[in-house]
Amino acid sequence: MSLPDPGSKRLSHIQTLRAIAALLVVVAHVTREVSAHAAVSDRLAGQLRLGDFGVDLFFIISGFIMYWIAGRSAAGPQAAGAFLAKRAVRVVPMYWLFTGLFIAPALLLPGAVNHSGLTLQYVLASLTFVPAARPGSDVVQPALGLGWTLDYEMMFYCIFAVILLFRVRSVLVAATVALLTLATIGLVVPREWVAPWYWTRSIILEFWLGCCIAFAADRRWCLPSGVGIVLLVLAVCSWQATGLLGLGEPGSGIRGLVWGVPAGLAVGAVALTPLIRSFFSSGSARNPMQRLGDASYSLYLSHMFFVRIATGLFRHLPAWLFGLGAIILPVVGALVVYQLVERPLLTLGMRWIDRSRFATGRAA
Repeated sequence: MSLPDPGSKRLSHIQTLRAIAALLVVVAHVTREVSAHAAVSDRLAGQLRLGDFGVDLFFIISGFIMYWIAGRSAAGPQAAGAFLAKRAVRVVPMYWLFTGLFIAPALLLPGAVNHSGLTLQYVLASLTFVPAARPGSDVVQPALGLGWTLDYEMMFYCIFAVILLFRVRSVLVAATVALLTLATIGLVVPREWVAPWYWTRSIILEFWLGCCIAFAADRRWCLPSGVGIVLLVLAVCSWQATGLLGLGEPGSGIRGLVWGVPAGLAVGAVALTPLIRSFFSSGSARNPMQRLGDASYSLYLSHMFFVRIATGLFRHLPAWLFGLGAIILPVVGALVVYQLVERPLLTLGMRWIDRSRFATGRAA
């Protein structure tokens, strides 16, 4: 879930897509929460749970933005260091904060909450974005479960840092070679090698698709309006069809293809079709969807905390009211978190970078 550079031209259509992706993830998790406490149509619940597709949109968007940034960055050791420093400033403090909030009850009230099995080694792996299985389980997931996507994101950032470090002339070719090689290696890596296995799942190809779309957008390639609309409709239909067949589940070894392609079609249609891009860019930076796009990282990390609060407040209401409240509360909460926590942390982090040895590096 990478963030656009504040100093570059604002990609308003991408921010709207980020808002949509974050809302899809929230809807999927709210549906699971509501289904556990109220009677919900199995068919409707199944369709709403497909909001997990928001993660795939995020990965495509991340690939798009990282290519966009790298293509406008200096190269060399200092630029690579600045690139990683800025990625860390944007991702790490908020992730550590919410991981801390999640594991704090287990530390303060051992035995009173169901966080048993949190070992020091596992927590350290979680905080350093190293994939590890939960103690006593074969599920590869960090302490803050939502952080599973960040284990991929940080690996992807490291690939781009290496590209900048070695001053590779063609960012797209280098990213293509790196990601396709890793995905190919993943076909033979045993699951017992947890981190190598995890980092070579097909879902990493979604970053590559995002890079390809950014390459096309950077060269001002355009799709006719009719073609873009057809691709957008095809993206939605193929997402729903494959999702209902269970092919897009996180554990699916082909998720990067099954949901990566629809996500790529959707982002490509928006980024490369002037009519659709204009629609998604409409309004100012104060537009609600633009604001939610800005706060999408806060929404992603914080929403389950607010969903659990909503459960306590609304679970005795009719299912549709429970669900509505459990969506609105996390959205409002995330906007507050963004203003009071994320933005100040970003400001402090960027000031630190400006005063550091990376200050002369032009990497975004």
